[in-house]
Amino acid sequence: MPPLQPSPAPADYVAQATRFLVNYPKLATQGALISQLKATQPPQLYDWFACVKLQDGKIYAIFYANEKVSDLREVVAVDRCPDAYSPLPPAPKPPAKKPAERKKPGA
Repeated sequence: MPPLQPSPAPADYVAQATRFLVNYPKLATQGALISQLKATQPPQLYDWFACVKLQDGKIYAIFYANEKVSDLREVVAVDRCPDAYSPLPPAPKPPAKKPAERKKPGA
């Protein structure tokens, strides 16, 4: 059986990582760095990954499949994160919520 071909690499992997990391508020992503995208190697799951280095020194692997973020975990030796990183852009701020309208008494 021939090896499976990975899905195409996501062109916007940095933007996807930035948006995905917002779901993890305990991770201090301000000033974080991200590596280039790399193809995964068995026993890694998914098709592509990038390493995200936080200011506190922790490094996470963010995985992609079908051109979308699929998973996040702390790196392990098999990941072999590269030495070169670029700044991870700050996450976009969520739109401001409109104040709730108050109902008039008796309305």
